[in-house]
Amino acid sequence: MPGGTASNSSGIVTLQPTAHMHIVTASYSVQAYNMSFYATGFHDLVRGGGTGVLIGMTIPFGQRSSVGVSAGSGSTEGYQQMQVQQSVQNPGDWGYQAYAGTSSPAHSFADVQYKSPWALVSAGVDRIGAQNTERAEVQGAVSFADGGVYASNQINDSFAVVDTDGAPGVTVLRENQKVGKTDSSGRLLVPDLRSFDVNRLTIDPTDVSVDSTVDTATREVRPQYRSGVVVPFHVRVSHGALLRLVDKAGKPVPLGSVATLQATGVGVPVGYGGEAYVQDLGAHNTVNVTGPKGSRCAVAFDFTAKPNDIPTIGPLTCQENGS
Repeated sequence: MPGGTASNSSGIVTLQPTAHMHIVTASYSVQAYNMSFYATGFHDLVRGGGTGVLIGMTIPFGQRSSVGVSAGSGSTEGYQQMQVQQSVQNPGDWGYQAYAGTSSPAHSFADVQYKSPWALVSAGVDRIGAQNTERAEVQGAVSFADGGVYASNQINDSFAVVDTDGAPGVTVLRENQKVGKTDSSGRLLVPDLRSFDVNRLTIDPTDVSVDSTVDTATREVRPQYRSGVVVPFHVRVSHGALLRLVDKAGKPVPLGSVATLQATGVGVPVGYGGEAYVQDLGAHNTVNVTGPKGSRCAVAFDFTAKPNDIPTIGPLTCQENGS
């Protein structure tokens, strides 16, 4: 006969037979109007026909909340229980959970949770019979990457540090879900990336100052397990201005002309009203304009950068230098 071992205080080892159980169970569940109904029954074929049944239902409300009620009976007594909960998913979410059951002894508990950008904080009380237990808990993580120290919620896989070249307050998204905004140094830790898989990180270009440009707003990373990567989004001051270009008669330069900044060799199209947006300007600049029919002219002007502003310069008279 199969058996196990047990030891008592006298040091004598005895053999005890292993208990055998033969239980028959049956379950059924169905969904209707987003509600779930279920029933489970069991019968013990060995212990004198012990029988029990459990029936219940779960009703969701909202995207993160639900309430469930159930009742059951065993071989000795019946019981009822009820539970309501709201989960936390993103930083800034509040959650809660409350439970009450009439089993012997009676059991009930309640707790509340808050998910901050730095940790999951929870507090609650548990009551079993006449005994109460209070608890408080903080769960989080500290990460080290590229010379920085970052506090965050628990990291179970991999993470990334988004770097926007010092641009603060830039919204960062992971798979189109908002993670947070970069801090005063232009950085934000993004937890819970999938290791050895493609993760898409995006920044919101509208959060960047109007006198700055972003080389790309989306990057894909594939970190190793339990490791972090630094993801740069290059944000630089554009030193740009909107030029209003006119010919010697004061009429706007023709639509379709090309304005080329002499210092960089970069050409941009001239739009309606002779307007052209030119970047990377210096204190003193020369722009060469080529008309749609091959005419050429040039204009010289000075530029002074203004933080968080794109100035309009002109009208600037373009002096013809050949045809």
